[in-house]
Amino acid sequence: MTSRCTAHPKIDPESGELHFFAYSPDGPCSPSMLYGVMDTRCEVTQLQSFTAPYASMVHDFMVTRGHVLFPVTPLTLSVERAMRGKPLLAWDASLRTHVGVMQRGSAADTLRWFQTDACHMFHVMNAWDDGDTIVAYVMQSETAPGLPDAEGRPGAPEAMAARLCRWTFHLADAGTGFRRDYLDDLAAEFPRIDERYTGRRNRYGFTTCHATSRARGDSESVLYNSLARFDFDTGERSIHTLPHGDVVSEPVFVPRADDAAEGDGWLLAVAWREREKRSDLLVFDAMGLPAGPVAVARLPHRVPFGFHGTWRPSV
Repeated sequence: MTSRCTAHPKIDPESGELHFFAYSPDGPCSPSMLYGVMDTRCEVTQLQSFTAPYASMVHDFMVTRGHVLFPVTPLTLSVERAMRGKPLLAWDASLRTHVGVMQRGSAADTLRWFQTDACHMFHVMNAWDDGDTIVAYVMQSETAPGLPDAEGRPGAPEAMAARLCRWTFHLADAGTGFRRDYLDDLAAEFPRIDERYTGRRNRYGFTTCHATSRARGDSESVLYNSLARFDFDTGERSIHTLPHGDVVSEPVFVPRADDAAEGDGWLLAVAWREREKRSDLLVFDAMGLPAGPVAVARLPHRVPFGFHGTWRPSV
């Protein structure tokens, strides 16, 4: 079995374990998936595979203190379709969205599959356990952004715009459905949190967003001109919008100190300056986002839009 892990592994802030997964590890467009855990010594302590409801391009997943969740959306992969001259990767609205839920440390054959009407998510903000319930904050759209349907036809731009959405799974119920509730109306993506709260309930979350138009009908929602901070305790949303023409990539939160309160620190993001034709690294006080950056580092070359990753201390 060979595989390449996806771009969004999760580090448990208590154990230091790295959780990772891959799709189609058994060959191109296979419906199999792989899940693994690596300890702090970089030794793989778990590695198991399972079969998804269908072959899907799965970009992100969820880890809580007690569970692992694998979303499978109708962004399908099909060699047979490609051999007919149709897209290899395409949105198939005839399928439903599934989420596999497994207790951490359990065997893959214990996966319980929940499902809902077709919807898509590329990125997870966070997820946590609340008794017999799992809550997840995700960036949900009605179809996969920028990709055609199974016949090669482009999707409707308004259906591709992602918005912050809460998914709720009631594990004590016998049914297979789960609840979806949009929490905001702005087109947004690239969610991040204070990663010391990964898998635990977070009060604060950060995203890029398009602050000058709503998600519905926004044909350029993939170009985000603003950063947003959400306070989920108060329901407050704070925004900083860049000058006209500028766009910003995924923010990363850096705590002020190891023992700082949640959200006390800096938010770092790379911005493209349209007029100057250059990129800047912007540094914000995460709790004072509307005030604008407290520092700006001019970069020596352009950083392509969509660049995202993480940061680590230099010492």
